[in-house]
Amino acid sequence: EFLPATVVLSSKSERGTITEKVLSKLDGVEIKIGFNAKFVTDALSAIDTESIAVKLNNPSAPVLFLPSGGEEGALYLILPLRLVG
Repeated sequence: EFLPATVVLSSKSERGTITEKVLSKLDGVEIKIGFNAKFVTDALSAIDTESIAVKLNNPSAPVLFLPSGGEEGALYLILPLRLVG
């Protein structure tokens, strides 16, 4: 969930639920979107910068993960999951 000052990350499985809040800067409207955790972990591991940019349009469109501030590095395009409930 992308909020004005934080991104709320949560994961649910048969083992339980975990939620973490990360400081962020939002340019746009609040949005709730789901991803395969492995794809996001792979992207974050490959982008070797202290901060990243996440560019998205709506909860059903592909999302771009890239180094913030115009730094060179890997770009990752991740398709979101449909959230139920």
